[in-house]
This record gives sequence, C-alpha cells and structure tokens, in this order.
Amino acid sequence: MKRRWIRHYSVKLARLAPRYVVLLFVLVVVAVPMAWIILGSLKPQEEVLGTPIQWLPSVWKWSNYPDAWNSYGFAFFTFNSVVMTISIIVGHLILASLAGYGFAKFRFPGHKVAFLFVLSTMMLPVQVTMIPLFIIMKRFGWVDTYQGMIVPLLLNAFGVFMMRQYMISIPDDLIDAARIDGASELGIFFRIVLPISTPALAGLGLLVGMGAWGEFLWPLLISTSDKMVTLPLGLSYFKFNYWTPYNWLLAMAIVVTIPPVIAFIFAQRQLIESGALTGMK
Repeated sequence: MKRRWIRHYSVKLARLAPRYVVLLFVLVVVAVPMAWIILGSLKPQEEVLGTPIQWLPSVWKWSNYPDAWNSYGFAFFTFNSVVMTISIIVGHLILASLAGYGFAKFRFPGHKVAFLFVLSTMMLPVQVTMIPLFIIMKRFGWVDTYQGMIVPLLLNAFGVFMMRQYMISIPDDLIDAARIDGASELGIFFRIVLPISTPALAGLGLLVGMGAWGEFLWPLLISTSDKMVTLPLGLSYFKFNYWTPYNWLLAMAIVVTIPPVIAFIFAQRQLIESGALTGMK
C-alpha cells in the first residue's frame, strides 16, 4: 500500500514538475525587476545605478517618497489622473453596454456589417488615429482640456465586443416578458440588462481603468501645459539634461503602480468570471 502511494504521487509530481518549473521561471522574471524597483526607491541616489548591483540600500531612505511627491506637485497630477480614469470608466461602461445591447438583441438592416466594421477598427494601431483625433480636438477647441483628454478614449471596439458577447447569453424571453409588461427599452436596459451584466461590467471597468490610469501617449499629445499633466506624464519631470534622480523616479513609479494592483486584487474574480462568460480567455 505504501509503495503504491509513493508510486502514485511520484508519477503525479513528475507530470506537474514541468509546469512548476515554468511558473517558477515566470515568477523570477517578474519578481526580480519589481524587487529592484522597490529596493531602488529606498536607496540614496548614488547607489541606484551602482555596479556591481547592491540589492539592499546602505541607508533606508524612506524620505524618497514624500520628497518625490512634493517635488513637482504630484497631488495635482494625481487629481488629473483620477478625473480622467473615473470619467473614462463611467463613459465607457455606459456607451459600450448600450452598443453591445443593440448589437446583441436588435436586428436592423446591416447590423452584421456594422458590427464587423466596429471589429475592424481593432486592427488599426492607436498611432494611426492620433493625428486625426488631435486635429478634431483642435477644431473643437478642446486642446489642453479635460474633455479633449477624455472624450476620444470613451469607447473602443473591444468594449463593444465584450458587452455584446455577454448580452447574447441573456434570454430573449426575459426581455420579451418585460416588453409585454409595458417596460420601455431604456427601462429594460437599465433595470434588467445592466444588473444581469454586472460581471462583464466589472471586468470591462477594470481593464478600461487600468488602461486609462497608465495612458501616456494621448495625454502627452493633447496637453500643452502643466495643468493637464497626469501621473505617467509627471514621471518624465524627473529627467533633466545632466542628472536624473532615479530614486525619486522609482518611488513615484511605485506610487503610480499601486492603484491598478489594488484594483486587480479586489476585482480579479469578476474579471475571470466575465472572461469565462463572454468566451474570451
């Protein structure tokens, strides 16, 4: 009996060993740079890029965080990032769910062609649309404004596709029953469809929020003054012509990373559930 038990678990361990080796390799690849960034943010400036690498700082400079935070007004940069991220999340969820509901439950002439056209925009690199978008924002007078920074990022094809895939699974009989009871289309959408679509909304909101929080290229293009600088743009303020305070830069990089990590920890279950229900893995 004991030999059979040992043989069974030996075979199981041999089968799982390659997976654990790969996972360990991935962990090392991800964890080592993060450890260097975290420890570097607590070092004196001269030790950050010293050779050979000194992993532990000789003096733990916890003051790097408040010094870096107060150096260029990162509180205002954080305010801009929060306003931009929340606005994009709310607008994206409303517009993507409306469009997804329309493509999932309404049959109008050319709806398949229209949906394919929406999906085709996913093949366009973001850089291709930047200049036309900037010209449009300039014509509207929205350069260096919140609306110019937010409106072009309010919707994309991925969000429409994700919500459509989820809403297809909602039974048509449920919607027809609500119509028979006299509910309006908007009433059906807000009182029935949206509550059922909570997992997809949570997953999409997490993905959109993480993308908006780390957005760099569009704010760089649309902002022309310090009043519209976001946190990712603010990190570039630490780069001077002849000197860069890397310990401050790493400290603020950690601060910028914390909100998406916290959001992912609390919403990872909804993200996995929405991915499973929409068929995206």
